[in-house]
Amino acid sequence: MRVAVFLRHHFHDPILRPIAERLRQQHEVLVSSEKWDLVDFNPHVFVAAESLRAFRFHYYLPFTLFVHTRHGLASKGVALESARFSHYTCLTSFEMQAWYETRRVRPRRDFWVCGYPQMDAAVTFASESAPLPIPSGRKVVLYAPTFQFGLTSVCMLGESTLDRLKGGRDDVFVLIKPHPLIAKHHPDWLANLQAQAAARDDVYLARDVDSDLMPFLRAADVLVSDGSSALLEFLAFDRPIVLVTNPDREKETFYDPSGYEWQWRDMGEEVFDADSVAPAVARALADPAARGERRRHYRTRLFGDLLDGRSNERISTRIDRLQYEIAGPRRMALARSWARLARALSGRN
Repeated sequence: MRVAVFLRHHFHDPILRPIAERLRQQHEVLVSSEKWDLVDFNPHVFVAAESLRAFRFHYYLPFTLFVHTRHGLASKGVALESARFSHYTCLTSFEMQAWYETRRVRPRRDFWVCGYPQMDAAVTFASESAPLPIPSGRKVVLYAPTFQFGLTSVCMLGESTLDRLKGGRDDVFVLIKPHPLIAKHHPDWLANLQAQAAARDDVYLARDVDSDLMPFLRAADVLVSDGSSALLEFLAFDRPIVLVTNPDREKETFYDPSGYEWQWRDMGEEVFDADSVAPAVARALADPAARGERRRHYRTRLFGDLLDGRSNERISTRIDRLQYEIAGPRRMALARSWARLARALSGRN
C-alpha cells in the first residue's frame, strides 16, 4: 500500500512518526506537511492527527481511506467534527467511544479502540529525548498551558507566574511546556514567560516549543494547567493536578462543556483566579494522595487497560489490514486523474 502521513505540525511527530516507521517495514510511506505532495502521492491510506476538513483532502482523494489518530485527548469542540471526516478514528477506551456515540457521531466506517500512541514511550520509559535539566532533590511543578485565549491561564497568572507556580516553597523546580501554538498565535505570551524565566536557576522553559510533552509529564510531581489536553494525559501518572479555569471560557469557540477536560474538573483542585494557584500547588505537594481515588477512576475510564506502550503497534496492525479494503488499481488510477483535474481547476497547476 501507499500510506501518506500528514505531519501538519512538528509537534505531531511523536504521535505519527512511530506509526510511520512501523508501516515503512511493509508499505510505501510518505511523511509530509505539504498538501500537494500528499495528494500527488495518491495514497491508499492517509493517516493524520489533525482535523482534515479544512484541507479538503477527501475532495482530492475520493478513494483513499482516512485514519485519524487525534492529537491530544481534549474535545476542544473539534473532536466530533474530526471523527466525522475520517473513515477510522483511534480512541483510548470504549468509554471514549461511548462519548462520541451518545452525541450521534461515528466515523465513516468505525472506531479503533487502541490507545493513544504519543503515550507509548512515556509509559514504557522508552523516550529518546534528552533528559530534562532538573536538579536532584527538587519537587517538580510542570506548567503546561494551552493556546486558545478563552481557555488558557497564561494571561491570568501574569507577571508573577513563576512565584505562583512554586507554591511558596524553596525546594520547587518549575518546568514550563507551553502549547506549541502559543509561539505561533501569541508570541508575546511566550516572550513574557521567557523573560520571567531568564537568569533563574529554579525554572526550565522548553527551548523547542514543538518538543514532546510526554517527558515533561513523566518528570512532574504536580501539573498546573487549564483547558489543555495535558490534564487528561497526566492522569496516566496518578499525580496531583491544579486546574486553572479561565472565566472567559464560555466566549471561546473551542470551549466544549461536554468534553472530559471540563466534565472531569474534580480530577484535581480547580481554581478560578491567579491568587489561588500558589496555595493549591502547596496543598498538592504536601498531600499528593489527595483526590487519588478520583484520578484513578478517570484514568480507568479514559485509558481502560491500554496504557501498555503498544498503541502504535495496534494502530499499525489495523492499517496493515486495510489492504483488504483499499480501492483497486483502476479506481486509484481514476483517483489520480481526478486529483490532477481538481488541482488544475483550483488553480494549483
